[in-house]
Amino acid sequence: MSRKTIFIIALIIILLLGGLFGALFFVSKDLGEPVGETLKTFLPFGLGGEDVSFPERNNGENDVGEFPSGSDIQGEGDSAPENNIETVISKTGVLRQLSVVPTAGIFTSTDSVGTTEVSYVERQTGHIYTVPTDGRAKNRISNTTIPGIREVAWGNIKNTLIIRYLDDNDVIKSFFGIITETGQGPDGTLEGTFLSNDIQTIAASPGKIRKFTLLPFGNSLIGTISDFDDKNKKEVFNSSFTEWTASWPEENTISLATKPSGNAEGFLYFLNLKTLNLQKVVGGVNGLTALTSPEATRVLYSQAEKNGFTTHLYNVPKKTSSMFLLTTLPEKCAWSKIASEIIYCAVPEIIPQGTYPDNWYQGVLSFSDTIWKVNVENGIPDILARPRELTGQGIDLIDPVLTENEEYLIFRNKKDSTLWSLKIAD
Repeated sequence: MSRKTIFIIALIIILLLGGLFGALFFVSKDLGEPVGETLKTFLPFGLGGEDVSFPERNNGENDVGEFPSGSDIQGEGDSAPENNIETVISKTGVLRQLSVVPTAGIFTSTDSVGTTEVSYVERQTGHIYTVPTDGRAKNRISNTTIPGIREVAWGNIKNTLIIRYLDDNDVIKSFFGIITETGQGPDGTLEGTFLSNDIQTIAASPGKIRKFTLLPFGNSLIGTISDFDDKNKKEVFNSSFTEWTASWPEENTISLATKPSGNAEGFLYFLNLKTLNLQKVVGGVNGLTALTSPEATRVLYSQAEKNGFTTHLYNVPKKTSSMFLLTTLPEKCAWSKIASEIIYCAVPEIIPQGTYPDNWYQGVLSFSDTIWKVNVENGIPDILARPRELTGQGIDLIDPVLTENEEYLIFRNKKDSTLWSLKIAD
C-alpha cells in the first residue's frame, strides 16, 4: 500500500472520530452530563474491559446451600462504572442490569410517590446501595466496609439487615446492623451487634419483623424465633439431625428441608408455630429442593434423575403431586403474593448432564435461562423474556424477588452475582 493511500485512510479515520466526538460534545452539553457518561449510553455494555473474577477453593460458587469454605471475592469497588443495559422486550418492556459488581441480598421498597427502589450490598466491600428499578442512578447509603459478604437478610425496613460472612478462621459471622445517617454527606454508617457465631440458617418472617435461626448446639441443632435484633427469643425446634435448610413462607409455618444432594433422599417438613408440631410434606426424593407458596398450600420441588432432574408441584391440602409444566429448579422461581395461582420461573434452555443440584451449586455446571410466568391452575405458561437473545449473554437466574406491586422481577445472575430487573407488568 502506497504512502499516499495510507495518508488518505488515516485522514478519513481522523475526520470520522472528530465528527463522532464533536457530536457527543454537543449531545452531552444538551443532557448536562460529561462526555464520558454520554459515550456509555452508545455502548450497550459500557466502556468494556470490566471483568469480575471469583477465585474459589471449592471449585465454584455456592449461593444456595452452605457457606463455601474460604472463598474470597475479587471485583471492582466504588470506582467501577455502573452501566445500565436496556433492551426492549416485545411482551414485557425492559430488562436492565442494575449493577456490574457482585452483589448480595435484595430488598425492594416503594416510597410515597410510587417510586420503587432496590437495596443491595456490594459483596467485595459491604457497602450498601439503593437503585431505582429503572437503573437510572444508584445511591450509596452506607460506606461501612465489611469485605467478602456471603448472604444478607433484610428486616422490615431497608435500613435494618443482617450481614453474613466468613472470617479468616472460616467462622460464620452474622452482624445485625442499622444504617444511620452521619450528617456529613450522603453516606451513612452501619452500626449494630454481632449475633451468635456459626448460625447455619437465617430465615426472615413474611413481614420481615422476626427471624428463624438454626444454630448447632453440641450434637444437635436448635431452631429459635426472635425479633430481628435478637430480642424475645423462643426455642421452637430441636433436632439431632443437623443438615437442614429453612424458609418462612407463611406467618405460622416454617418450611424445613434436608440439605439436598442428588445422591441422597431428601425430605420436606412444615413446622407449625402454633402447635410446634412437625408435619412431613414430601419425602424420599433424591436431590430435593423446594419452594413453598406464601399460603403454604403448594410446594414446587425438584427431583434428581439420572444425569438430570424433573420438576413437580405438590398440593398440600390434597396431598397430591403432579409434573410441573416446565423443568427448572425451585431456587429459580418466585410465587406471586397477589395471585396465588401465579409463579414466575427462570427455565434453563439446555440442562447439561450432571448430578443435580450438586453440580449447579458447586458451579461445575451453569445454565442460560428464559423467564416464564405460569398459571398453575389452568396450566398456561407465558414466556416473558429470553435474556441471551436480548443481551448477548446467558443469565443463570437466582434469588428472584417480586416488587411490592409485582411490576418488576428483581434477581441476580449466578455467573457473576450482578443485579438485574425485568419489568413484568404495566
